[in-house]
Amino acid sequence: RYELAERAYIEAQEILRGLMGLEHIDTATVMGSLSVVYIAWGDPIQAESLLRPALEVLRRELGDAHSLCTATRRNLMAALRAQGRWDEAIE
Repeated sequence: RYELAERAYIEAQEILRGLMGLEHIDTATVMGSLSVVYIAWGDPIQAESLLRPALEVLRRELGDAHSLCTATRRNLMAALRAQGRWDEAIE
Protein backbone atom coordinates (compact mmCIF):
# COMPACT_ATOMS: atom_id res chain seq x y z
CA ARG A 1 0.00 0.00 0.00
CA TYR A 2 2.90 2.36 0.60
CA GLU A 3 3.83 2.11 -3.06
CA LEU A 4 0.34 3.21 -4.06
CA ALA A 5 0.38 6.10 -1.59
CA GLU A 6 3.86 7.13 -2.71
CA ARG A 7 2.80 7.20 -6.36
CA ALA A 8 -0.34 9.21 -5.59
CA TYR A 9 1.52 11.79 -3.50
CA ILE A 10 4.34 12.12 -6.01
CA GLU A 11 1.82 12.67 -8.78
CA ALA A 12 -0.04 15.25 -6.68
CA GLN A 13 3.23 16.97 -5.82
CA GLU A 14 4.25 17.20 -9.48
CA ILE A 15 0.87 18.61 -10.47
CA LEU A 16 0.89 21.18 -7.66
CA ARG A 17 4.48 22.19 -8.40
CA GLY A 18 3.48 22.84 -11.98
CA LEU A 19 0.30 24.72 -11.12
CA MET A 20 1.17 26.51 -7.88
CA GLY A 21 4.96 26.32 -7.57
CA LEU A 22 7.22 25.07 -4.81
CA GLU A 23 6.37 27.91 -2.44
CA HIS A 24 2.63 27.19 -2.20
CA ILE A 25 0.91 25.86 0.91
CA ASP A 26 -0.77 23.01 -0.98
CA THR A 27 2.53 21.83 -2.43
CA ALA A 28 4.13 21.94 1.02
CA THR A 29 1.21 20.02 2.51
CA VAL A 30 1.53 17.23 -0.05
CA MET A 31 5.28 17.10 0.58
CA GLY A 32 4.52 16.62 4.26
CA SER A 33 2.06 13.84 3.49
CA LEU A 34 4.56 12.09 1.24
CA SER A 35 7.15 12.33 3.99
CA VAL A 36 4.85 10.36 6.33
CA VAL A 37 4.86 7.54 3.79
CA TYR A 38 8.66 7.58 3.79
CA ILE A 39 8.82 7.57 7.59
CA ALA A 40 6.46 4.60 7.74
CA TRP A 41 8.44 2.91 4.98
CA GLY A 42 11.65 3.30 6.97
CA ASP A 43 13.26 6.04 4.87
CA PRO A 44 13.62 8.97 7.29
CA ILE A 45 16.33 10.65 5.21
CA GLN A 46 13.98 10.99 2.25
CA ALA A 47 11.27 12.20 4.63
CA GLU A 48 13.56 14.87 6.06
CA SER A 49 14.45 16.10 2.57
CA LEU A 50 10.75 16.86 2.02
CA LEU A 51 9.88 18.09 5.51
CA ARG A 52 12.49 20.82 5.85
CA PRO A 53 11.45 22.83 2.76
CA ALA A 54 7.76 22.14 3.45
CA LEU A 55 8.13 23.50 6.97
CA GLU A 56 9.85 26.65 5.69
CA VAL A 57 6.95 27.37 3.34
CA LEU A 58 4.30 26.65 5.96
CA ARG A 59 6.01 28.82 8.57
CA ARG A 60 6.36 31.70 6.17
CA GLU A 61 2.81 31.48 4.80
CA LEU A 62 0.83 30.38 7.88
CA GLY A 63 2.93 31.27 10.90
CA ASP A 64 4.75 28.97 13.27
CA ALA A 65 1.73 28.40 15.53
CA HIS A 66 -0.49 26.99 12.75
CA SER A 67 -1.57 23.36 13.14
CA LEU A 68 0.04 22.37 9.81
CA CYS A 69 3.37 23.72 11.05
CA THR A 70 2.97 21.81 14.30
CA ALA A 71 2.22 18.55 12.47
CA THR A 72 5.13 19.09 10.08
CA ARG A 73 7.53 19.79 12.96
CA ARG A 74 6.31 16.63 14.72
CA ASN A 75 6.95 14.60 11.56
CA LEU A 76 10.39 16.15 11.18
CA MET A 77 11.15 15.18 14.78
CA ALA A 78 10.10 11.60 14.00
CA ALA A 79 12.35 11.52 10.93
CA LEU A 80 15.30 12.84 12.93
CA ARG A 81 14.71 10.39 15.78
CA ALA A 82 14.56 7.53 13.28
CA GLN A 83 18.03 8.60 12.11
CA GLY A 84 19.30 8.65 15.70
CA ARG A 85 19.65 12.44 15.63
CA TRP A 86 18.03 12.96 19.03
CA ASP A 87 19.64 16.31 19.80
CA GLU A 88 18.28 17.85 16.60
CA ALA A 89 14.86 16.33 17.18
CA ILE A 90 14.59 18.06 20.55
CA GLU A 91 15.45 21.52 19.20
